[in-house]
Amino acid sequence: MPFIELDGGRIFYEVFGSGRCVVLIHGAWASHKWWKEQIPVLSSRYKVIAVDLRGHGLSSELKKPISIDDFSNDIKTVLEREKVDEVALIGWSMGGMISMRYALENDVKALILIATRAHKNYSYDPVKDYIERFEENVYKMISSPFELAKLADDRYRTEILKDELKEVLSRNAPKELLDWMIEEIKRFPGDPLNVALSVSGYELGDRIKEIKAPTLIIIGDEDKIIDPSLSLRLKDIPNSEVIILRGAGHYLILERAEEVNEHIISFLNRFYPPYH
Repeated sequence: MPFIELDGGRIFYEVFGSGRCVVLIHGAWASHKWWKEQIPVLSSRYKVIAVDLRGHGLSSELKKPISIDDFSNDIKTVLEREKVDEVALIGWSMGGMISMRYALENDVKALILIATRAHKNYSYDPVKDYIERFEENVYKMISSPFELAKLADDRYRTEILKDELKEVLSRNAPKELLDWMIEEIKRFPGDPLNVALSVSGYELGDRIKEIKAPTLIIIGDEDKIIDPSLSLRLKDIPNSEVIILRGAGHYLILERAEEVNEHIISFLNRFYPPYH
């Protein structure tokens, strides 16, 4: 179980398989385990490095907000530790933002961006919405012992999570997936407020036109976390192609894993084939 010690804490990551390197970068409030449907498929062809970002999973909590640049530098530190000389990046949600930032400053052979964005939605920011709801809940707890007592009840917390996830999962998401997500979030709650503050307001904008890596963009047209219209703007990356999965939501790496994996492997076979 490799860890890298940093001034700001430590980074956990796991390595699977061998060959050319593929790095998996998860989204906010998740962990490397959310790639559970991709790791077996990819590690049969590649050396797969799956990272827990700071404030997530088994990595250190965030004591304060950091930046997307900091997350990107953490990825670079992991790759230097593993002596990786060539890499493909697969980033989902916030992980896609980190992947794009990394690709601007470093050589990336292939880039796969899933349910992510490089531009702000000025009419609605789900991260800002989360921060406002968090502050509202904190106020409730402080002002009401009854609310504070309810939060200590595991059943109550589970129902809150269930209601929130049902809002963002696609209509046909299986109950088993919902149950798994709830348990993972409860096991590794991470540091949601500082993570939200770290990503809130981030924007690459027209700098995405500087990305040189061949890029695959995968979008769920029912994404309720990142507006699909924002994801479509990533087609401004010069050497890019877009795939839209109809009826898929933000968690398409889990909900539509088979299709996502097929598109990933097909793209990598063209631009970053495994060693034979």
